[in-house]
Amino acid sequence: MRRCRRSQEPLTGERRSGDWLRGAFRVSRVVGPVLLMGCGSIHDDRPAAAEQAEGPRTSHVGRVSCAEGASRACMAEVGTHGSVTSCFSGTEQCSDGAWGPCRRAGLSASSGRLTGVLGRLAFSGSPVACEDNPCDPTCHNFLETPAGGLVAQPDPSGATTKVDATLFWKGGSALDWPPESPWTPGEITADCEGYDLALGIPCAETLPVCNRGSVEVPAGVKLVHFPSGSVDLSSCAPDASDAVTCTTPAPIQPGRCVAVSDCPVLDEDRDVFVNPDGPGHVDECTCGNNWAAYTPGLECQDAPSCFGARLGSAPDAHRVHAFFAVDKSSPLVDGHADAWTPVISGLGALFASPEAAGLDVAMELFPSVASGAGDDGCFANGSCSTAVSECANPAVPFGVLSTATGSDDAQEAALLAALSSTSPAGATPSAAALEGALTTMRDAALANPDDAYAVVLVGTGISDVCVTDSSYLVELAEYFHQQWGILTFTVAPSGADQTVMDAVAEAGGTDTSRSLPGWGSSSAGQSLLDDLIAASGAVVPLCTTELGNAEHIDPTQAVVRYLHGDGSSELLDPVASAEDCAADGPGWYYDDPSAPASFTLCPGTCSSVQEDSGAEVRVELPCLGDPSPVLLTTTVSEVYPAECPEGTRVQWGFMGYSASTPSDSRIILSARTADQQEDLAAAQTTKLRVIAASLDNLECEIAGGCYVDLFDLLDGVPDARRPVLELQVVLVPSTYNETPVLADWQITYSCPASV
Repeated sequence: MRRCRRSQEPLTGERRSGDWLRGAFRVSRVVGPVLLMGCGSIHDDRPAAAEQAEGPRTSHVGRVSCAEGASRACMAEVGTHGSVTSCFSGTEQCSDGAWGPCRRAGLSASSGRLTGVLGRLAFSGSPVACEDNPCDPTCHNFLETPAGGLVAQPDPSGATTKVDATLFWKGGSALDWPPESPWTPGEITADCEGYDLALGIPCAETLPVCNRGSVEVPAGVKLVHFPSGSVDLSSCAPDASDAVTCTTPAPIQPGRCVAVSDCPVLDEDRDVFVNPDGPGHVDECTCGNNWAAYTPGLECQDAPSCFGARLGSAPDAHRVHAFFAVDKSSPLVDGHADAWTPVISGLGALFASPEAAGLDVAMELFPSVASGAGDDGCFANGSCSTAVSECANPAVPFGVLSTATGSDDAQEAALLAALSSTSPAGATPSAAALEGALTTMRDAALANPDDAYAVVLVGTGISDVCVTDSSYLVELAEYFHQQWGILTFTVAPSGADQTVMDAVAEAGGTDTSRSLPGWGSSSAGQSLLDDLIAASGAVVPLCTTELGNAEHIDPTQAVVRYLHGDGSSELLDPVASAEDCAADGPGWYYDDPSAPASFTLCPGTCSSVQEDSGAEVRVELPCLGDPSPVLLTTTVSEVYPAECPEGTRVQWGFMGYSASTPSDSRIILSARTADQQEDLAAAQTTKLRVIAASLDNLECEIAGGCYVDLFDLLDGVPDARRPVLELQVVLVPSTYNETPVLADWQITYSCPASV
């Protein structure tokens, strides 16, 4: 590296702390770190503190030990043309005991897509002296910072384009909605180096097919459609042997869509899939967005496209089944006169909680007289030989809690009635009660292993009949948890053996017991409810779903369909609010129709969905898309007349710039020079650079994409020494109507002595 020539005028500390932006190759932000090698070294033995107080030193990376974190001024060379060397003043920092590279002051990492932003100064039509290029005292700049930058101009005819997008959600589950945020025109899957087909919302007998991958998809990809609800929407390879088929009519460029309008038999609700196995199939990065739902009569908001389309393939709503085994024996109240009241109030609050809606709950009280599904009680006859089978039949059979409360929820009412109609008395067959409950849940899990199963033991931890060793409770919980994944929760009223109840909970996979004192509020029961659902790993079907990207949707265009487990379906009409839901009638509503943040099913529909394990609710919501003007390729030119004192000559140096080029837009920079402005028309134009994301020149270093070497590209003498330069900027919009931006730029020249 050449040694920098020092400026004839010393750089004082005051000057270094001034406006460093007015220098030869300013960069205030870049994408990624900027590494600039220095040119020579001086004063290697000076302490860091002393060096910070003096003028810039030429960089000497790693050559001298230093104090960690110390910094000092430095200079680094940018380039040399003939007798003119350009450099900049900056700062180097000590790391791991050695000086690092010389960096221009103010540099920082940026997550944006700019190519190294220049200082934004007031527009100047005349050159100004470079102030941080001590190697070239004759350096001058033309600084251009047009408001908003240079952008592609709209079609004067007034032509417009609109983004028409759709979000799609299915399922009756607690989800973040939509599964992914909308994607914009031209956007592709970042990590997909091949094909990624997606379906937009079908409308007006048209099926939009889009390519979110990075490679053009050939024509002839097959689409198939089935009766709504007849296929698994999570499948990537549905059986298409009996499906209605059609094909895409043209190739699909990355980020673009085609409309398939000749697919037959679209006269009823259909599930549509693109790219099944067989002829025309192409391998994809993902198939998660290959499904869509077709609804007859749905009008397109604009030309069909799937910009922003998503298929939210929700996980199935796994039901949570909970068997409450509740101790009502004499030891529960012996010495604890008020121990039963917290049991009633605490469990009552839990069953009434809105979050409990969707839980499948049963309850057995022990000991108890003949009652329940088998009308056999629990240790009703005092026989140990039949106790387990008796206790396996709950006094309140399984039923799903709804969003209604009190007597309006039949299951909640039955549970509360069983609790309030009894009083503690009798022996304590805890072992038989727990084994019976666990056996019932094991049998259910074997029949339907996709759901989640738990036993909630509410009691003292005492077992004084049949099996009297409390350690057997721990063995039971551990065995059923390890063998079949059945969870055992424990709730301990006042006077319970907390050590035993904690051990049972831990063995049953739920850590520690919950305590009943103070369970008079819903918040206390909520703790157990939250842990019950979380520990089970299940998804409780909910009837309210948050709209995570509500700002993108058109709430007036929602289409909501309820698919019953038996294969039938129905459209659900919206109502204004919860108060407008008919008793047990179908429907849905927004929390705020003008600015919705959530979507809720009416109680009648909610109960039906929660009680139907095969049900689905599909919500189709078009995205908002404001029309925007069609952009045209735009050319801008600017003439820069350089001036040098007598006895010197003009020599063009560098062009620094900042720009953004979304998707496949690009900026083309060209220049030509002449001795006089009127001679420019006859001069040869030289292409300086094409700025584009695909050319990997958006990540900027001083020696890379931030600037153009005018001297070299103009082929040196004589063109690089002609005093008038014309810059031409061509701004080419992307295929998806996005404009590139040349935010600001600077052009430098020097005035070396004439030969």
